Amino acid sequence: MQRSEDAGENALRRNGTGNGEWIYRACATDLGDSPKLPRYQIPAGKYLAYVLPDWEKHMPMIGQYFEWLLEHPSAKEDTIALEYYKTMDEVWLMVQHK
Repeated sequence: MQRSEDAGENALRRNGTGNGEWIYRACATDLGDSPKLPRYQIPAGKYLAYVLPDWEKHMPMIGQYFEWLLEHPSAKEDTIALEYYKTMDEVWLMVQHK
């Protein structure tokens, strides 16, 4: 995926304990020469996605959209959930596909 200079990514990952908690990570494609920052690579593969235009108007609903994606039969059980800010106005909400 291409991303604009102003876009960003956020990743949530289930902590693997089965208790439904999430670990939040803010991510960027280019960290430059900053070795002090921890590195995280988003896993390759298929993702289920919901494209949300005008995301700022719908911000209170983002959690519900993720719940909807996570309940989909094709969603991987131990998954990450991504917010991919394709543009300043559009966000892609994604979870891993089985």
